[in-house]
Amino acid sequence: MKPFHFPSIRSSFLYFALGLFFAIGQGQRPAFANDNKSKSPHFFLELKFGTYRPALDQSKNLQPGATPFSDMFGDPNDPKGTPPGYGLLSQIEFDYQFFHHNTGSLGIGLNAGYFRKSGRLFVSDANGRTCTVEENPISGNPRVFRNSASVVVDPEACFSGDEGNLNVFPLSLLLVYRFEYFQHRFHIPIIPYIKGGFGYYFWWMGDSNSIVSSVQLNGIDQGAASGGVFGLVLHPGIAIDLGGIDKEAAQSIKQELGIHRVTALIELNAAWINSFGAKNALDLSNLSFSAGLGFEF
Repeated sequence: MKPFHFPSIRSSFLYFALGLFFAIGQGQRPAFANDNKSKSPHFFLELKFGTYRPALDQSKNLQPGATPFSDMFGDPNDPKGTPPGYGLLSQIEFDYQFFHHNTGSLGIGLNAGYFRKSGRLFVSDANGRTCTVEENPISGNPRVFRNSASVVVDPEACFSGDEGNLNVFPLSLLLVYRFEYFQHRFHIPIIPYIKGGFGYYFWWMGDSNSIVSSVQLNGIDQGAASGGVFGLVLHPGIAIDLGGIDKEAAQSIKQELGIHRVTALIELNAAWINSFGAKNALDLSNLSFSAGLGFEF
């Protein structure tokens, strides 16, 4: 009996990819196993995780000095207007590559993600008015909280026991170019790429009682706290072909599952999502990074 050996660390990513696509490959295994012809891949699937913090306090429809995002989701011990911390943005992208050349490939892609940020809700009076947050003109607490009667109160008196959450579902239609010359010509497993296109971000506010909250103004229901904002997105990045690290594992995955390439990637998330400066739109713009895995088949 041959001794059992654990897989090497350098091939762990590729074995992870094998397990992830095992269920898909089961139904197609015979065709892939018997097809030894070299074919250009047409599809690319990416799973990415990164950070996100919308620029809500820069929205055009806010009154001068208003910082509702910082007030609700920020730390009460920070100065007024201090942006809250970043949250997790999970994304999945599917690309169709319609052009291949020795220098690279061109395709179109659809990217979707999800972000959720939670914070304590402000107490409302009978008319729907809540506390206000102001800068402290003197030393001490960096923020001053006033109740609906404009009386300075302890911050804890402004927050209820309920929790509110901001949900953002970003969608992007992208043109994708992957520069593959270094890999084809010099067998260097580094693939720079750039993506750009249009984004539409759905958003909604929820609480413990409802998935989508309602907006109250002077005690009158103004409708659901939800909407959508559009704009432009740009995602430059770098991918590393993991097949260049373990060619034997890469060949096995290609024969068994038809996956031509598995890559580890990191990219910049640059998004200008404010409906091109419309006064009635929220500003969901963001600048951050994401990392993940890509599967070309």
